[in-house]
Amino acid sequence: MLSTIIAEKPITDIVLYGDTRPLHAEAIKLAKALDLRVHVFEEGYLRPYWVNYQRGGANGNSRLMGMTVAQMQKVLRKAKIDHTEAPAHWDDIRQHAYYSFIYHLQILLNNRTYPNYQSHPADRIAQEFRTYLRRVLVHPIEILKRYITTRRIIHSGQAYHLVLMQLEHDSAFLMHSPFTSMPEFLRCVIKAFAAGAPRHHRLVFKAHPLESGRRALERDVAALAAHYKIADRFDYVPGGKLAQLLDHAVTVNSTAGQQALWRRSGNAQPICKIGSSLVAFRSIIPPYPRRWHCPLAIEFWCLRKWKMTRQFD
Repeated sequence: MLSTIIAEKPITDIVLYGDTRPLHAEAIKLAKALDLRVHVFEEGYLRPYWVNYQRGGANGNSRLMGMTVAQMQKVLRKAKIDHTEAPAHWDDIRQHAYYSFIYHLQILLNNRTYPNYQSHPADRIAQEFRTYLRRVLVHPIEILKRYITTRRIIHSGQAYHLVLMQLEHDSAFLMHSPFTSMPEFLRCVIKAFAAGAPRHHRLVFKAHPLESGRRALERDVAALAAHYKIADRFDYVPGGKLAQLLDHAVTVNSTAGQQALWRRSGNAQPICKIGSSLVAFRSIIPPYPRRWHCPLAIEFWCLRKWKMTRQFD
């Protein structure tokens, strides 16, 4: 169908939102074969304020992945950039939830026009609608639980590692990481923590603010923690803002990891990234020490010259 449209019309460029959805991936493949320019928009790497635009691909498919930081800096020195500073406050999560609700409601009401269309998410719109409705109803309970858990972690004085969880259906998680599901990532993290972290350290799992609850992640974490005998050393924080807890972070390729980089101090290394990411260059995130010999690709390590003597010695 797309090849026919391209053949019939003088098309020179294809513009997409995201580059990994099945239809978009096929369009890019065809565009490259026909030497057409591909323009990809994506939620910005410095979310939520920025919108990202690149030619050819985004995230793990970005051309930046083939450049060194020094090469990027050289290009930027020559570039004339009209840079607008981000405001102190933006993107109220309530607005995001409202417009997401309107968007999915429109699809739910009008999808009969295209009965054979297969959407890229695993859940159908009706299922997603019920899932998010259930989350709205339990949201007040989540707020209270988040407040109590966060205060307990902060005031405990214990060293902890923050696991930045992502949405399981996020293309960055599925297409640019070694994992096919969130439980795979959780098992990897918990197993490595049990093998390599000191007994006085805790593991804090921070759910994504837009986590719908389609999968019982807290139950999955608790089951894995019990299996690897760290049931008394983990916490699960549902949604909410990140800043209060942000410390030494472990993530697949969440853009929230950049906040940990902004907080780095001296030689401190506050982040471990497992998947493909534009910030996961060795000059930004140095290779982590190998002396702990954790059995998986992820190795827990703590920040040299960091508070509370958080060392894996």
